[in-house]
Amino acid sequence: MTFSYQAPDRWSPLPEEAFAAIAPAGTQSGTRVLGGVAGPVDATHSFAATIMTVASTIPDDQDDAVVLADSARLIRDTIGGFIMLEDMAWPATPRGAFLRTGIYIEGTVPITMCQWAWIHRAQGGQRFLVTATATATTDQFPFVADDIVTIVPTIEVAL
Repeated sequence: MTFSYQAPDRWSPLPEEAFAAIAPAGTQSGTRVLGGVAGPVDATHSFAATIMTVASTIPDDQDDAVVLADSARLIRDTIGGFIMLEDMAWPATPRGAFLRTGIYIEGTVPITMCQWAWIHRAQGGQRFLVTATATATTDQFPFVADDIVTIVPTIEVAL
């Protein structure tokens, strides 16, 4: 498994220890964090913008379109108070991706989230749902949005 990306200097890789908070023990079998990057910190809320990339195996009997639709539904069902603003086909790289955007409150901090989801076909035919999820405080989002849409198309995975 390999994961790579290109990011501006103000973004840095997250250490693997941080992944446990994203995919704790007991997470769905076949799901793994591939990598993550942290960007500028919103000093008001002590919250760093992040992009986390996760891959989940897709059972052979599941249709790609259903998997993608279910992944959007999972966002709404697991993030309390999440309001989905968009769920649309992404016209650029990653090819075949869908972009979901939305907002929610984490404690007292307003968060803006963007998630790109796509199907990755590994050599040998195994399929994976890959998601790259960017979060930032809503106050900070306008200042990191260009970075995020620059980083995500550079993400490459080999599973």
